[in-house]
Amino acid sequence: MFVARYAIRFIPRENGVHYIHVLLDRSHIRGSPFRAIVGDQEPDPGVVTASGPGLKKAETGVENKFYVHTVGAGASSLAVTVDGPSKAKLEAREIDDGYEFTYNPSAPGDYFITIKYGGNHHIAGSPFKAKCTGSGSPGALQSAQCIIETEKKTEADLVNSLPRFHSDGSKCTSKGPGLTKAFVNKKAQFTVDSAAAGQNMLFVGMIGPANNAPPVDEILIKYAQRNTYNVSYSVKQKGKYYLIVKWGDDHIPGSPFNVDVV
Repeated sequence: MFVARYAIRFIPRENGVHYIHVLLDRSHIRGSPFRAIVGDQEPDPGVVTASGPGLKKAETGVENKFYVHTVGAGASSLAVTVDGPSKAKLEAREIDDGYEFTYNPSAPGDYFITIKYGGNHHIAGSPFKAKCTGSGSPGALQSAQCIIETEKKTEADLVNSLPRFHSDGSKCTSKGPGLTKAFVNKKAQFTVDSAAAGQNMLFVGMIGPANNAPPVDEILIKYAQRNTYNVSYSVKQKGKYYLIVKWGDDHIPGSPFNVDVV
């Protein structure tokens, strides 16, 4: 299989957000344009978003939640204010992609949630109007405020915060004719048993003869039962192939397998 790789270097002359457009035959490749941050990024309130049921509705006497997502916005001050007919107890805690807020109003009515980032800049949708129901007597307009000096959060931080699975690919077992031999334009099959290997994901791929054709026409992975997977694939050309089977980051025993396609 012929793979063409190109190294591209550029020297930016200004700090800020740059967009890298990569086209093949006048069409963008997947992911293009790519967003690149050069230098220290200025706080960007336009990147900050908010979500959660507490932005639209609330109930007295309970914690109503909403979330502010600050990934990619740079480090700055985050100011959240809740205005309404009672002084709501407002609390915040840090989460992977931003901050979780809870507020507990003591009277029904309309509450306005103002979210500002990087000074006096409203984020999109701010102020939000939440209709609060429940018991209690509305009084004069009161405010609750929380100000946080945020830390810089990036997409890489989210990836690094993903759970790490405890697994051992060496404890997987496999069997089936498709591990050693296949026929052109016919499905080859094998099974993988991960019952003793812990929790993770099954990855299957193939490397074929060095030419411009894709190494495999199709690979299907289907969960059968009791941590067993049925795998089938088909190829269009004869030759010697390598079949890679991994449980998470670990090759299972025997991988990569040598497969003769006839």
